[in-house]
Amino acid sequence: VGSTLLGSIQPMKLANISKINKNTDKLIRNLKDLNILSEPFCPPLIIPTSAEPKLNKMTIMIAITIISITFYVRL
Repeated sequence: VGSTLLGSIQPMKLANISKINKNTDKLIRNLKDLNILSEPFCPPLIIPTSAEPKLNKMTIMIAITIISITFYVRL
């Protein structure tokens, strides 16, 4: 029973993670273009990529918070 349940949940979970990763990558690219993620404005950020499917909402929220604070401080 457990494996059947896991089997039905897994594809949806991976699709969501993939979508979040694409959005995160896009956000990071845009911020790099604006030089917001360059030294000395903020330390290097380690953000999980699609190679690490352990990405969760908390990780995203922490990353966005750090980026937001960095952007605010730079202004």
